[in-house]
Amino acid sequence: MKNIIICFCIFFLISIDKLLAQKIDFVSNQLITYQFTYQPDSLDVSVRIVEIMNLYIGDNQSLYENVKWKEYDSIVERTRYTKVLDFDKLPKFSITHFIYKNSDSELLFADNFQIGRLKYFENLKGLNWQIKKEKKYIDDYLCQKAELNYGGRKFIAWFKSAIPINEGPYKFKNLPGLIFEVYDTNNYFNFKLVQIKNTEQRIIKNFDNYVKIDKAEYYPKKEKIYNSLYSKRNIQRKVIYNPIEKK
Repeated sequence: MKNIIICFCIFFLISIDKLLAQKIDFVSNQLITYQFTYQPDSLDVSVRIVEIMNLYIGDNQSLYENVKWKEYDSIVERTRYTKVLDFDKLPKFSITHFIYKNSDSELLFADNFQIGRLKYFENLKGLNWQIKKEKKYIDDYLCQKAELNYGGRKFIAWFKSAIPINEGPYKFKNLPGLIFEVYDTNNYFNFKLVQIKNTEQRIIKNFDNYVKIDKAEYYPKKEKIYNSLYSKRNIQRKVIYNPIEKK
């Protein structure tokens, strides 16, 4: 019995390392676009940032990223020939992470921001959705309500079971239908579907050179950068960092 447990643990660790180190390469046959609106400072309701995010869905896997990464990568790629990078032409965006999910609910979260390239592993099998009877229309689509406690927040999601894709924005998945909208009960974060499109696009990402960390290390590092940026703006009050996951 002891040997079986040891073998299982070794296999589990190997699987995690394989997920974290792998080069992601798949064909996306569906592109779901979401508008992500969020409040970066929990005390300042006047500032709301909007980013457009793409969810590429392939065979039992998906990749979620900011649409501006495509423009960014295109500009950087051209510098291979021109040897000149004009930083003023690079797109500006605040959501810099990538989220890769597979059919086993394993997740790779990778972020490319000021302090370097970081990645961590997470398993989403513990997402305990509570499906409710309540329904409402979103852009002529009848959706059903679900609730989730995750990351120290309560989220409300609206999904459509007639579209049998158990995916959604950010880390949200495992509902019996595509998520059309999800938001937290404080209305700090809102993801809303804006487009569904069939596509045949090859998705290639390589996270080998991202440094593996524990998830618990990620948000303190992010908060340090956030506070540093705001301190340079001479704001006279304390800015409260408002991450989508509080724990």
